[in-house]
Amino acid sequence: GGRKWTRFPEDVLPVWVADGDAAAPPAVRDAVAVAAAAGIYGYADPSPDLLEKVRASLARSYEVDDVPAAWLRWHPGLIPALYHAARLAGPTGAVVCPT
Repeated sequence: GGRKWTRFPEDVLPVWVADGDAAAPPAVRDAVAVAAAAGIYGYADPSPDLLEKVRASLARSYEVDDVPAAWLRWHPGLIPALYHAARLAGPTGAVVCPT
């Protein structure tokens, strides 16, 4: 075992968020195989099902009746999302609070 496995007591399982040492569950392996078979490896637009689930989750979390799809922006990473938020805030001194 590597340093990770010898650093902690034997009764501690050192698993990180992006850990590659543990086997992925069958459902994840199946989803990756389907995505690989599609042949598109870049960033894709969200599916209508994902969009509706995100909208429903936001409506529940913020106790509102509806979150219009036009209010949502999908980004390929954190930096483009922060850039977009800063552009929306503008030079007026607005505060951006990523959540």
